[in-house]
Amino acid sequence: MQQQKILHGVIDSLSDAILLEGIDRKIVVVNKKFCTLFGINANPDELVGLDCTKSAEMAKELFEFPEQFVGRVNEIMKSGVPIYEEQLRLKSGKIYKRDYVPIFENDTPAGHLWKYNDITEKIQTQNKLIEQREYYENILNNIPLDIVLLDKHKRFEFVSKRAIKNDEMRAWAIGKTNMEYCNLKPQFDPSIGKNRDEMLSKVTESKKSSGIVEKFVLPDGKIQSIYRVHTPIIDKNNEIDYYIIYGVDITEQIETKFFVDVQEKRIANMLYMLRDGVFRCDIDGSLNLFNDSFLKIHDLQRPQSGNLNYFEILPVEFLDQFKEQLQTLKKTGNHISGIYKMRDSRGELRYIDYLFTKAIRDEDAAFVGRVTDATAQITKEHVLEEAIEKEKKLNNAKSNFLRIASHELRTPLAIIVSNAEILELLLQKISVEGLKVDPNVALGRILRESSSMTQIVDQLLTLSKIEEGKLELNIEEINLLNLVNEIREVYFNPSPDGRSLSLDISSKLQTFPSDLRLIRYIILNLLNNAFKYSVGRQAPVLIIYQVGDILHIEVRDFGIGIPKEEIKNLFTPYFRSSNAQSINGTGIGLTVLEYSVKILGGEIAVESELNQGTTFRVNLPKILNYD
Repeated sequence: MQQQKILHGVIDSLSDAILLEGIDRKIVVVNKKFCTLFGINANPDELVGLDCTKSAEMAKELFEFPEQFVGRVNEIMKSGVPIYEEQLRLKSGKIYKRDYVPIFENDTPAGHLWKYNDITEKIQTQNKLIEQREYYENILNNIPLDIVLLDKHKRFEFVSKRAIKNDEMRAWAIGKTNMEYCNLKPQFDPSIGKNRDEMLSKVTESKKSSGIVEKFVLPDGKIQSIYRVHTPIIDKNNEIDYYIIYGVDITEQIETKFFVDVQEKRIANMLYMLRDGVFRCDIDGSLNLFNDSFLKIHDLQRPQSGNLNYFEILPVEFLDQFKEQLQTLKKTGNHISGIYKMRDSRGELRYIDYLFTKAIRDEDAAFVGRVTDATAQITKEHVLEEAIEKEKKLNNAKSNFLRIASHELRTPLAIIVSNAEILELLLQKISVEGLKVDPNVALGRILRESSSMTQIVDQLLTLSKIEEGKLELNIEEINLLNLVNEIREVYFNPSPDGRSLSLDISSKLQTFPSDLRLIRYIILNLLNNAFKYSVGRQAPVLIIYQVGDILHIEVRDFGIGIPKEEIKNLFTPYFRSSNAQSINGTGIGLTVLEYSVKILGGEIAVESELNQGTTFRVNLPKILNYD
């Protein structure tokens, strides 16, 4: 019964729409998400036992092809083969994803598991991304230049139709290097590929744009001159993110240097402004040209007067730095780029990626530029960095645990082996000078250390079951007085260090329905820790009493305590407090303990003072509904 409640609770909390039906097509389990997705105005529990055949007939009218929906359901069940990622279109325009898994019991069909999701928004987003990519590729393909984008590894990422006219060759080039492409063109002068690679090396080292004139012999014998510019695009870490390479035919103007300079600047400016917000600005910040994307990025409405000042838009803390950059731009002519932070009208932080360059004609404007909302990208990077850092900490913790666990197992094993050898000598009646050991003492050591090893292995196995979700409850009526007395007599009357456990047990304590194995583990783990971390001090105290349906377990020691800032990490797998590193332990006991408390529906709290002691309080409810 408890397992069924847990199963229903887990399925009901899933974000997927779940339907489990028996081999007789009767509903076994269904969650709220399924009812919502299919517009079923009923509690999931009310649907249990209903005929899925009728439900499918009712639900089919939601879909674009009703009969096909029903037929496909029957076809899937008849095949008995799992189905994943199958898309269904609804009359409303929505798109659902369907997964199916047949259920078997002892190789005999026992039921059908269906999972549905509304992926409409996901599909729409994918389509928008494809449309956006096609939109920008279309822009690049229609610019009167041959344009190439290389990734940071200098491999072709995009090639415009003007750069390579043959569709098959253009598709082949993606992912190839410049030299691989040039070697495939026998009509190319061998020096062209070499010169292009040298130019890429030059701009990589300098992180500045640079151009080269390439000459080709045409079929009619004429010389064609192409001015090819290589521009590295720098990311926020001052590393090259990708390269923009474009070529312009300057055959007729090769003798005119002015044309080359002007054309290079115009084309470079045009490429810089292909993305998102585009604007033109005077040196005093007055905007004399801007598009709607510029306003959207800065969360602005188009002013009725048409006048905007860029300096008034920028965040105050960035303004002085920006003005200095503009002065540098005006003197050197080199473009400037970076990221500034600002808050929108909702108070949310946004990251704006900017790039500015000097205007071609000063009478038009002081500079032109483009801005891009990089918030989503930077947020993802921050999340990824946090995930990587978390993974590093977990790996370090696991490595530390393996080191500790190997030591914890090696020490009792060595004691067991040495005492076993002593017993062997005693059984063989071999006299060893200076060896005077009572066989019972040696046997006691072996049993004690075997118990220690068994405890470590049990914790590992329990933790493994927890991580795999395979730990099951076995509820029974527990005689708490007998259990506590047994633990005290076996382990702590006295403990190995000679101290005896102090008890404060309510005389009204009754039998308590719960899992004996987990209750024993909770009490024994807390007491073991209490004795282990309070050696040489007053013996720990165990307090147990019952109020209504709640069992209260309290273990108090007078030992080394726990640093307050580390208490929050106590139940993290493999964690050990900084003042306990020299004391034996694996760092998994409290993890298993916390899970045991939670699976029993209880709560655990910790109070501690350094060098004063620690108190653990556990509250557990009766588990009344069980088989």
